[in-house]
Amino acid sequence: MVYYIAALVLFVLVGYTIHILAYNRFKKLKGRTPNKKELWSIYHWEGVLGLSALIVLVLVYVLKASNVLNF
Repeated sequence: MVYYIAALVLFVLVGYTIHILAYNRFKKLKGRTPNKKELWSIYHWEGVLGLSALIVLVLVYVLKASNVLNF
């Protein structure tokens, strides 16, 4: 169970880091802060990455619960 809590904490930290990097890259490339539409685009792709990571976590949990994975 500790592994899943650690995975969720890392998930939040990595998500926040990706957001900061994307935001700073946008500011560097465009020379301005993103408007609301562009900011939602950043949030959209962060959501896609987050949903993919969540699916992998659930899949690993299900496989471990069914004793397919033995670690």
